[in-house]
Amino acid sequence: MQIQLRTNWFKVLLVWVAGVGAAMQYAKISVSFPHLAETYSSYGTTVSFLISIVGLGGVVFGAAASHFATKHGLKRALISALFFGAVLSVAQSFLPSFLPMLALRIAEGMSHLLIIVSAPTIIASLCEERHRSIAMALWGTFFGIGFAIAGAVSSPVIDMGGVPMLLTLHALWLVIIAVLCQALLPLSKGAEHEEKRVSWANFHREIYADYRNLLPAFSFFCHTSLYVALLTFLPSFVSKDTALLMAAALPVVTILATISAGVLCQWLSPISLTLLAFLTMCVGAISIIFAPHALLASLIYVIMFASGMIQGTCFIMVPFLTRKPEDQARTNGAMAQLGNLGATIGAPVFAFSLASFGKTGVGALAASICCCGAGLLVIALMRWKSREDDSPQYSTRQRVTY
Repeated sequence: MQIQLRTNWFKVLLVWVAGVGAAMQYAKISVSFPHLAETYSSYGTTVSFLISIVGLGGVVFGAAASHFATKHGLKRALISALFFGAVLSVAQSFLPSFLPMLALRIAEGMSHLLIIVSAPTIIASLCEERHRSIAMALWGTFFGIGFAIAGAVSSPVIDMGGVPMLLTLHALWLVIIAVLCQALLPLSKGAEHEEKRVSWANFHREIYADYRNLLPAFSFFCHTSLYVALLTFLPSFVSKDTALLMAAALPVVTILATISAGVLCQWLSPISLTLLAFLTMCVGAISIIFAPHALLASLIYVIMFASGMIQGTCFIMVPFLTRKPEDQARTNGAMAQLGNLGATIGAPVFAFSLASFGKTGVGALAASICCCGAGLLVIALMRWKSREDDSPQYSTRQRVTY
């Protein structure tokens, strides 16, 4: 897939909508969970695995998915994943017994993974350099927008036709987008270089030994381990009325912050902006421990705004650090792998910290994770400063114009 000389915003939006469909692979189960819990009531709390099990594929195969996508072509990988996801959503609409339903969700994780690996790489290839930061920030909003749409339509749809109708409409969404992508996206060929066989361990070692892959992936790991956990637990530190307002406002704040990151990266390096956002979150998390109750709400909004910026800058970092689509796909695969890992372990660890140490535990843990993310970014910047030949493809000493 060739890099565009002029940005095709319609095609960028089309691929972004495919990403929104991927987000709904999580959201459709989340918003219909009370009904599914009733359907599978004999399985108790195990039913909650229907939500999180989709991430299993990303944790295990995230990095490897990039190899598959580039080998067979990014467009082919995206369209195949969309059609596969549609078939699985239709199968789920029959509400089979719990274990087959769980198996369908595990398979759906592979569809989700291929979409989130191939789609941002395609978006980067559809943009001229000066628009890439905005386009990648737009991509960074797909998860929040997907949940927002699912939350808005789920109640009337379920009232009309139950959970099966919601799942069927999701399948229809994916099919329509797949057909449009097939018709409108430029042809992408698979990798033409001769494939060399490497062990599973060496394959991952090669990916994570390269800072161009590690920086966005580890930053995204820190972000995902924080994001859902902080959205869940930070509102518990304020009054009930304020917490209810935050439940609706915080996701919107993070989406606005993600878009703001795209605008700011027209002039700032995404690495520097990510570092600034991590440091802001760190200071905010420490302040949560000591601040008076009247300031807690303001601090929470600042923390989540910074978190939303990291959501955007992680994706913007990918084309900033790598030029070739196959290299970008590899980085997106690493981000999918570590991002799913962070989302899987983040909430339980924060729940334990809150139960054991209260507000102090949550603030200290959040600050520690932010310090880890900031520390790696500082090491990378120092390394590139001392080794000119190892610096990013787009120099941070020049005005960033994409």
